[in-house]
Amino acid sequence: MAYGKNKLLQLTQSISPSLFDQELANPPQDSELYQERNDKLVARYYYHTIMKKKLTNDVLKNLRFEFSISTKRIAQVLDDNSNAILALRKESPSAKDFKKKWPFYEW
Repeated sequence: MAYGKNKLLQLTQSISPSLFDQELANPPQDSELYQERNDKLVARYYYHTIMKKKLTNDVLKNLRFEFSISTKRIAQVLDDNSNAILALRKESPSAKDFKKKWPFYEW
């Protein structure tokens, strides 16, 4: 098994050595990664339900596939981040605002 890990390590370093070295020097904490995911999830939820006027159940199903987490977990994340949703409602960001922050999504 160690051989496989070493091969993966070598492959990763050869693909993007600077990124790999940067993450080794300053590894992201799991909580930071979860918060990044949650911010995207909240934004996508807001975009689809508020801006595109899609049904919540349909949005939850789509987010399930988009983020590869259960609809139950999505509901928990949204509940835990209800203040962020309220802030988005107050700010009323445009699709262009979201595209600037997360250009890899279709807004």
